[in-house]
Amino acid sequence: MRLGIVSFLRPVRGRLVLAFALLVVVLIGAAEAALHPTGNALDRMGYDVVPDQWAQPFWHHVTDLGDPLAVAAGVLLAVVWVIRSDRRRAVTCLVAPLMAILLCEIVIKPMVGRRLGGLYSYPSGHVTAAAAMLGDLVFATPNRWRWVTGFVAAGGTGLVALAVIADRQHYPTDAIAALLLVPAVLILVDSVNRPGLSAALMPSRKPSINKE
Repeated sequence: MRLGIVSFLRPVRGRLVLAFALLVVVLIGAAEAALHPTGNALDRMGYDVVPDQWAQPFWHHVTDLGDPLAVAAGVLLAVVWVIRSDRRRAVTCLVAPLMAILLCEIVIKPMVGRRLGGLYSYPSGHVTAAAAMLGDLVFATPNRWRWVTGFVAAGGTGLVALAVIADRQHYPTDAIAALLLVPAVLILVDSVNRPGLSAALMPSRKPSINKE
């Protein structure tokens, strides 16, 4: 069984290391946010760079990308897009956003306890949801066209991150944490969901031959 797990992990070892490294940074940021709930030097620097734009409706419309309806529609589109050609990828497209959002809203936010406007803020739920949905669309795209959807997803996610900072819904570190959390979860889910996991966990045994 040990050899089976090792052989399964070897091709994705680099990706898993990257995913866990991103999660460690998110957790370090969580500890910092818990100790300094009203913001730190990085947050103050971010607010200096991105001025308060609460009165600008543009930023409010940008954050709609992270609303539940938009996220559900994007995830559904990604799943329908790939389910016939690659069911494994469709499962990843369905599970990864759900896990990222649940980890953000149910686990990390209450654990950290940072509040802004009376609501938990670390990591940003809107940025997490938007990044997960847009990441799904990149993941569902054929390899030769991923640079196109990747460019669009990076731009859209970046705008949402800027929007939640500009309208002062979140501290800058809240948005940064969400931008790190989503790729970590997507990489982990896709790595675990790759073919060969069941064989690694439960390797088949060769039938014994009775010698008489």
